[in-house]
Amino acid sequence: MHLPDGMLSTPVAMIANGGALGALVAASSWVKRRLSDQKLVLMAVLGALIFALQMLNFPVAGGTSGHFLGAALAAIVVGFWPAVIIMAAVLGIQALVFSDGGVLAYGANLLNMGIIAAAVGWGVYRLACWLVARWRAGTPPRGARVASAALGAWAATVAAAGATALEIIVSGNAKAALILPAMLGVHAIIGVGEAVITGSIVGYLALVRPDLLGDRSRSGATASPRPVIVVLVALALIAAGFSWAASTFPDGLEHVYFSLGVGNTAAVQRAPQILGAGTVLAGYGLGGDRGPVATVIAALVGVAIVALLLVLLSGRRVEVSARGKLVAGFLLILAVVLLPGFDPLTFLVLLVLLALVARLLGAPLRKVLLSAGLVLLFAGFIALFSPLTLMTSLTPTGIAHAYARGWPRIAEIASKAFLSAFIVSTVNRSATPTQVIGGLADLRLPAVMLMLVSFIYRFSAIFREELRQMQRALASRAPLLRGWARVRLYGSLGGNLFVRAYERGEDVHRAMVSRGYSGRLPDGARPRWTLRETALVAGALLVGVLLTGVRL
Repeated sequence: MHLPDGMLSTPVAMIANGGALGALVAASSWVKRRLSDQKLVLMAVLGALIFALQMLNFPVAGGTSGHFLGAALAAIVVGFWPAVIIMAAVLGIQALVFSDGGVLAYGANLLNMGIIAAAVGWGVYRLACWLVARWRAGTPPRGARVASAALGAWAATVAAAGATALEIIVSGNAKAALILPAMLGVHAIIGVGEAVITGSIVGYLALVRPDLLGDRSRSGATASPRPVIVVLVALALIAAGFSWAASTFPDGLEHVYFSLGVGNTAAVQRAPQILGAGTVLAGYGLGGDRGPVATVIAALVGVAIVALLLVLLSGRRVEVSARGKLVAGFLLILAVVLLPGFDPLTFLVLLVLLALVARLLGAPLRKVLLSAGLVLLFAGFIALFSPLTLMTSLTPTGIAHAYARGWPRIAEIASKAFLSAFIVSTVNRSATPTQVIGGLADLRLPAVMLMLVSFIYRFSAIFREELRQMQRALASRAPLLRGWARVRLYGSLGGNLFVRAYERGEDVHRAMVSRGYSGRLPDGARPRWTLRETALVAGALLVGVLLTGVRL
């Protein structure tokens, strides 16, 4: 029941966006402070599973179809606030990447399907379990939990449909006597499918990990969550694999609003298209191709994006080895370099994504931006002269024409240099020099490259120390020196600074060699790739493929 732009009036859409934003801020704060690492992984897996299941439209009566909502399932398993985050990620990716749901109506969709549905589903489930526990004077049995989850999922679907209908009515785009009973009637049937899916998954969790559902009285509280995660990931992949078989009938909202003719279709047609023709994955296909293979690929990409986004949105620092950061950084830089031309929107999206990754890895964002900005000074100087290659004549007119044609080249060089430096600085700021060199050694890089990196780190550290000593000496011996005299003094001391740093670096190197240093770290058993490393590298590869695939 994704609302497209135009179904809601501007005031209703803005109010819904404001309410959804407030709930999202509160949910993000709660998740960051109180969610355990186990539930964080479960959030990412549930988000991927819900996205995949939402693609499996199933036919219902009257030539319409329904799809899984998932808010109740997420709230039952990980709690209300984490469920809001999960649904925000799923709905956001659907709107921005797959053009499913309006951008201006995103807040209303999140309010209906992510907040109201989660609250109703979670509330009905908890209330039903509480009543059974009071009646039995003990913990609710597995069957009661399954039935409570199914009832909560059905109620969540109907509540979301009712909220959607009320928003359309308040917007003046449909009459209450027509749309309200039609929406509630259709989604009461769709809710049965929601109840079956939610009850089945909750039943499985109640059997193998009842502690995830709040039951601490049964075994499983200390068990590893990996088997459950593997099963849920497998379900997500299976659902994505069968996405090509989804029903082509319109969903409940489209059927009621358009097919039954109870809504103002002209308002939807007049609505502005924020994303234009959309992305290469618009409509859950590949560049307009919606065949079985293209649909499955789009589904798998969506599953991966949702899981990655949920990890980024958690705001929790994740410990990843320097080896994984280096490989992921190389893939991201390669994607940045391969991007043709300059697109401001792509640059901003990449910058926000990289900022989230820097925060995730624990790199100080201010220092990362400062380092990237320093590199931009040098790259920008080179970029300023790049349009001269387009010059046809060495005259003021020829130079002006060259710069009129070549300003995109300046923006392209500068933006790529800044993003590449941002990636390098993120890796450097989130790992120590020893970890970086160790990561390069784990990747079996040639000894000469390890030697070069070791020299760079050693020389930069010594250079900074010598610079601080020289600054202290100038402050104590020439505090009143100003103007051109100070510039001349700094110019003469600059070369001396490099010479002193180099000589001291050589002394340190000779001391290391005398103690057995051969230019390479001692080779040991290469550590195995961890799940976090694999996820980081796979995420970087996915981002690169999406960026280059969309633009090429």
